[in-house]
Amino acid sequence: MNLVASTLAIALLAPALGSSAAPPPEPTPRPLVSSVEVSVTNIDVVVTDSKGNRVRDLKKEDFVVLEDGKVQDLSNFLFVDDGFPMTSEPREPGEAPPRPQPGILTPAVSRPQARIAVFVDNLHLSPLNRNAVLSALDEFLRKAVGPNVEAAIVTYDRSLKARGPFTRDAEVLSRVIQQIKGESSTGFSRLAERNQAYRAIDRYVSSISGDPVATDSYRSQAEWQMQLFAQHEADMVEGTINALKVTISRMAGIEGRKVLLVVSEKLPEIPGVDVYEYYANALRGAGIGTVPEVAQPTTYARWDQTQNFRAVAAAANSAFVSLNTFDAAGMDFDPSLSAEAALTTQRVDTGVAKLSAETMLRLLADETGGIAAVQRNDFPAVLVEMEQDWRTYYSLGYPSQPKKGDKPRSITVRLKQPGLTVRARHQVVDLSAEQRLQEQVVSGLFFQNDQNPLEAQIEIGQLVKGEKKAYVLPLTLRVPYAKLTLVPDRGTLKGGLVFTAAVKGPDGRTTKPQSTRIAIDVPESAAAPGKSTDLVWQTTFAVQPGDQVFSIAVTDEISRATSFVQPVFTLASRKSDTKKADASPK
Repeated sequence: MNLVASTLAIALLAPALGSSAAPPPEPTPRPLVSSVEVSVTNIDVVVTDSKGNRVRDLKKEDFVVLEDGKVQDLSNFLFVDDGFPMTSEPREPGEAPPRPQPGILTPAVSRPQARIAVFVDNLHLSPLNRNAVLSALDEFLRKAVGPNVEAAIVTYDRSLKARGPFTRDAEVLSRVIQQIKGESSTGFSRLAERNQAYRAIDRYVSSISGDPVATDSYRSQAEWQMQLFAQHEADMVEGTINALKVTISRMAGIEGRKVLLVVSEKLPEIPGVDVYEYYANALRGAGIGTVPEVAQPTTYARWDQTQNFRAVAAAANSAFVSLNTFDAAGMDFDPSLSAEAALTTQRVDTGVAKLSAETMLRLLADETGGIAAVQRNDFPAVLVEMEQDWRTYYSLGYPSQPKKGDKPRSITVRLKQPGLTVRARHQVVDLSAEQRLQEQVVSGLFFQNDQNPLEAQIEIGQLVKGEKKAYVLPLTLRVPYAKLTLVPDRGTLKGGLVFTAAVKGPDGRTTKPQSTRIAIDVPESAAAPGKSTDLVWQTTFAVQPGDQVFSIAVTDEISRATSFVQPVFTLASRKSDTKKADASPK
């Protein structure tokens, strides 16, 4: 073995974990080779006919792709049918798709992976509606997961909780679903708060012809109750939006066709719009022709969440995640016939609020090429329809010029054949290879990544006590020279590795990925054929009591091959001063 670098402390990772200061890193050597980044933008496209059936016989020439309004020359074209890439001519309708023969597929056309994350918004869901969707999901996932389809479940109830890693085990997913079905959700609390605002408005309207002092007091109470409800609902919506963005960011670095199933209920574009509409209608019914400013759309538009929802769609497009949305309330009925309406003196017209909520769920799906299950009770059929999106689709690629910054590029996909419907994401964000790698490292803190072409190994050393309550943990990286691409230079071999790492601490906080270049300059004999020698490099991390997850990427600077390793380290604290350390690969 050869130790090619001395111990290096990653000081920038330490503050989020509460470590002591670390010595400054050695100067970073210049890379051995320079590279020119060539970017290919790939867009997954679903095409259906007038009956909703998937269209399977299209060719590259049938598609027109525009980026920022300019037609692009397609360089890549792949049709995936029933989960298998088709490398032959399109088949006839009803003809079974050919199965690839062993040894025929190359990595470029290997069977695509699909990873399905389910986001259960307990903050907005009522238990009955939520459990109806979850029951359908339970049955669906038992059939859908398999060798190339994994699923994971997260819940949000003011706290975002990952209920396990991506898995192909349907029984594990079923147990999680059954557990969630038994948990509380707060969807009904919104209705109770809204009804309080309705009743406050009713008291004010009923007092209009009475004592002016009492009327003014009731008016102030009604308007205060309206603003209180709208503010609370806005806080709830913003919480769900932020949780969605965090979930998407965690999925950004995973490979494959990525789908996020968002199970929620009436996520409004304008929180509180239903009580403001009720107030305006009540005043009109009482003969007050001029609606006060407080009930004017220009006033309650301050709660408008449209841009926040668009930010979720933009984040999903940047991460290449498709959003499929569920309104668990399903088919609505006339709200004036409900029990809650019997407690009000005015007709409860939720048309505006309904449109507000449905519009946002449709927007999330439409902008990312997904499906919105709105005003539908046939959840099993909806799930089967959604499944077809990650089993049967076209992948279109075109070369794109790198752009400065993270400015989104608008995407439009059209078909030359009339009568067909195409669905695809509407934007992409141009990120560098380094940024994409950082996304993968962050995702590794939450979801396992087993890609290890370099056969990299991480060894955890003996814990050393640092300042105050912090400890220093040595990590040793080992990579076989035989797996690296090295350039001969006067009897030596030169190359480089890029070591990128992030850490999730005991409190759940994460550090930003930080990269360090490892220069390689060894005698040719070190990597002679048949000689089992390793590159060995050491670094240190500051740790505190509790579980720490490390997400590490090791990239060959020349071949760009990247290995991912996610060791878990636990520093258990006892009442005595003795510390017990346990480390295991994730």
